[in-house]
Amino acid sequence: MLIKKCYHEKFPKIILISFITSALTLPYLWFVLPAIISNRGVYMIGGELLVILVETIIYNQLFKLKFSEALVVSLVANTASILLGRVF
Repeated sequence: MLIKKCYHEKFPKIILISFITSALTLPYLWFVLPAIISNRGVYMIGGELLVILVETIIYNQLFKLKFSEALVVSLVANTASILLGRVF
């Protein structure tokens, strides 16, 4: 019950930070990096790793998560994004 209450109270902040994080990293991954990196494999792997690192730092600073926890959040979010992108 306590976890649900805490999560519910923080939900708007979680959504806002997640939106900001995607808004900051997605344009670089989709538009900037392809113009700089011509090799598709390097672009995909390097771009995703860069995005994961930047998102980890954002989650670490804004959610006050430990770096390792923020890294897990970013890895899960990006893995889900890649898998959903493959399906749809």
